[in-house]
Amino acid sequence: MNVSTLQWAITFQWNDVSTGNLKTQQISKQQVSKHNHAIIIGRDNVVCDIVINDSSVSKEHVKIYCDEQVRRFIIKNLRDTNIPKLDDEDLAIGKELPLKLNSKIVLGTQKIEIIDIQIYELESTNYSGLKFSNPNSSSVNPNPNSNPVNSSKNSSSVNPNPNSSPVNPDSTSNKPKHWWQEPTIQVAIIGAIVTLVGSILTLNANKMSQETEKIKQDVQLKADKLKQQEEFKIEKQKLYNQKFSDHRQKVREIKETMRQKKEFYNQLTLKTNDSCPNTVRVAISFTALDDVSETRGWINVEPGGLDRTPGGATIYAGVFLHAKTSVNNEEIIWKPTKTGRIERFVSTSEFNYIQEPFLDANIEEKPVKFYEVKLDRKITKKAFNCNAGTLQLVDAE
Repeated sequence: MNVSTLQWAITFQWNDVSTGNLKTQQISKQQVSKHNHAIIIGRDNVVCDIVINDSSVSKEHVKIYCDEQVRRFIIKNLRDTNIPKLDDEDLAIGKELPLKLNSKIVLGTQKIEIIDIQIYELESTNYSGLKFSNPNSSSVNPNPNSNPVNSSKNSSSVNPNPNSSPVNPDSTSNKPKHWWQEPTIQVAIIGAIVTLVGSILTLNANKMSQETEKIKQDVQLKADKLKQQEEFKIEKQKLYNQKFSDHRQKVREIKETMRQKKEFYNQLTLKTNDSCPNTVRVAISFTALDDVSETRGWINVEPGGLDRTPGGATIYAGVFLHAKTSVNNEEIIWKPTKTGRIERFVSTSEFNYIQEPFLDANIEEKPVKFYEVKLDRKITKKAFNCNAGTLQLVDAE
């Protein structure tokens, strides 16, 4: 007997503000038995099936359940304040709205998207075994018309007619048969075996089909997740590039305004004395003219070469440097003792960033110390010296 059981699964996706990563979670009917197969979304990690780590989300914000009669998902608001939205429509307290694929739920400032909906019937087969006889039928007699050969009623030791020939009964017709030798029983057995084998093959085929479908769904979910993560990464990079471009344009405008007003900003120039056998590589971090923190590198300052200006135009009285060189194949880093310091990220290749470093995950980055250099005039000149295995920064002559 086949019994159809309705099954369902729904997949949510949102940006986790605590980690900055795109998060995907699928909930199936079997996972939410504690709420009568309803899904609770909110901030409470004890009660909720989907936990959103965002202070703008209520502890128990909305409930989602599957209406199995009409085969659709329904969302219901659980809050009389902090009203959620579904596809830009307010969801008042007690109000219910149907969900569909790509629906967008807004809880506080958190946006959640429905990226997959599955509602399907799962057939379960109960095999009750085989019965070879009908309980209402009589037992099979192999030869109902025959009597036992030694029956006293039909045989006698005295022949009443001496002239008659002795009667020899057909021993073959009276030979008893086993029940399994009956043709009808054999046909029933063969039919039952065929049915049993067919049922087993059907069950295995259904199981393999379900497993294959689940694998396909898992692969598709992973592919969709990777695609959305890549799209999110590209969009984030575009926004950052626009922000960086706006920053550079703003700095140019401020410089021009200051030039017209004959106002000055502070800058640093660097050179390397002949005491250093190799190039000094410098990274600089400073507060730009538009009050945005900017970090860039690398500036190569050659021994005995021309003065280098690493940028860093600022109205503040200091910038921060990270400098290094090599002497006898050993790396030496400039580490002054009595000065301020900050930590910034650098990479082995050239870089220039504001606020958020290295959006590209393929860039190898590491945090290093930057040390403060005081700017005491419009143009402050400094020089690197190499002395006794140390790198020093002194006033330029």
